[in-house]
Amino acid sequence: MGLFFKSKEENQLDLLIEKIKMNISNNYKDTALQDVAKFEETLKTLVENKKIKDYKAEDYTEILDEFKEKLKGVSNSEQKPYWS
Repeated sequence: MGLFFKSKEENQLDLLIEKIKMNISNNYKDTALQDVAKFEETLKTLVENKKIKDYKAEDYTEILDEFKEKLKGVSNSEQKPYWS
């Protein structure tokens, strides 16, 4: 057994992080954008309800900012259908 355990809330955020990373690496930018929005919403809710410690919230906020920077300028409207 390890000395440090993550809360279920932290595990929830970690799963979203992995999902976002996978979508970015597979070039599924539109899905990654949706997951980043969900990650941001989840993080905000956890912080407001004091379900996550402040120092962990800061770490997750930095990760969120990194994802936003990677996906800056990407929007669904830029994607053109293959038939046009």
